[in-house]
Amino acid sequence: MSKAGRMGGAGRLAAGSAFLAGTLGGVSAQATNVRFVVGEMPGRVVHNDAYVIELSRPADIAHARALVAQGPSAGAALVVARIAAGGDGINRNYAVATTPAPAWSWRVTEFVGFADVTIEILDGWPRYVEGDVAGWIQNTTGLVGFWNYTITRELGPVCRADFDNDNQRTVADVFAFLSAWFGNDPRADLDQDGSRTVADIFAFLGLWFAGC
Repeated sequence: MSKAGRMGGAGRLAAGSAFLAGTLGGVSAQATNVRFVVGEMPGRVVHNDAYVIELSRPADIAHARALVAQGPSAGAALVVARIAAGGDGINRNYAVATTPAPAWSWRVTEFVGFADVTIEILDGWPRYVEGDVAGWIQNTTGLVGFWNYTITRELGPVCRADFDNDNQRTVADVFAFLSAWFGNDPRADLDQDGSRTVADIFAFLGLWFAGC
């Protein structure tokens, strides 16, 4: 191979590295999401159940941590969220002492906000929702705002390389991500630029090799 050819290969490698670094820079610049357990108020345990919420805004994360530390006295203790049918492996009942925690057949799709009160139709508990997910969604347009539930525990930052949410970083996560990417799953838009491109694949592989 000629010197020019060698230089061309090196140039392509450098360009690829620069592209990957730029892509990962965009991903790492995003705020790290944190997952929390929404469980029954301290001293008022009746149903022994809980569900999982994922927060991204720093102000929401800070308030959730205040609720863990101070309890309902921190104010705006109720959690309002939107749910959808179908489990995601993330939403689990961490109120029970089993490993892994039992998964619900519904998932949280949007955190709406913290509140001091919610309307009565939004009151319930996770097991009640589990009994008729479709009926709950029909009656409440998919919202939950349980009166006796608040943030009780922090699960920690989201490991974005653990794509199948089994709390491990394995090659199965790579296959799960590629399946989502080819299936036009919005979760595969890793850099959140509104489109699913090859940049998302580079971004995921960078996160996977870097670890959690």
